[in-house]
Amino acid sequence: MFRAVVIDLDGTLLNQKGKVSKRSTYCLKALVDEGVEVIVATGRTDQDARQVLSGLPFEPTILSSNGAMVKASYHANAELLHTIPLSLAQRVFSVTLAPDVHHTFFSAEGWHMVKQNDFFADYIQASGLPVDYLSEQDIVHVPSLKILLQTTEEKAKTLCEQLSTEFGRSLEVCQSSNHTVDITSVGISKARTLSLYLRGLGISMKNTIGFGDAMNDLDMLKACGEGVLMANSMSALKNALPDNPVTVTNNEDGVALYLEKVFQRERAW
Repeated sequence: MFRAVVIDLDGTLLNQKGKVSKRSTYCLKALVDEGVEVIVATGRTDQDARQVLSGLPFEPTILSSNGAMVKASYHANAELLHTIPLSLAQRVFSVTLAPDVHHTFFSAEGWHMVKQNDFFADYIQASGLPVDYLSEQDIVHVPSLKILLQTTEEKAKTLCEQLSTEFGRSLEVCQSSNHTVDITSVGISKARTLSLYLRGLGISMKNTIGFGDAMNDLDMLKACGEGVLMANSMSALKNALPDNPVTVTNNEDGVALYLEKVFQRERAW
């Protein structure tokens, strides 16, 4: 029997409106009430993730910024906080600086940018997410949990390959969507942080079921006892895990539907 459930947010638990559905809320609350550990693993910052999950009737542990930070609740101290060395952040910023590449530095305090990014403008306005605008000289001194690069689909793929080659021994580089590249310190990933957190609870990864849709979920889904892909997952993830089970899309309550079957639940509304 699975003792823990770990779920990505965007493209997985959240629907296309960026919300957790009633069905998903009921399903997860029922699991929590039965003693199942429910964990959210996301590329978002902790405060951003907690804001979008504020409608849940319980407060989950969140592995934020791809595992660079772990908090059991909003007011709890971080159980893990791992920033990118400033020298590496400066090098990454320097080699990726281009008119068509937008940089967002994630810290424990929020987002940091040099200029506004229209790609995120509506999201920032709707969420009220705090954004700190800094100069090119100052932003590289932010103690960053993660650096997010946003650009065209073609360039994102090229940058991911380029940075993996150049910084592969010092940084973790992956794509969280077709248009974005995520960068964290070496050894920091959803999978590694999840394993450490669960070990402290006496739970094995083999007794954990995970859900995800992007390449920053790859290692986590491989490490879980059962790693479930969303039907709307990135093609690269589907190609990397061709034999893993697939549930329906995030807009069709894919997580809840699969968990209901696994835990033999029925809809109660």
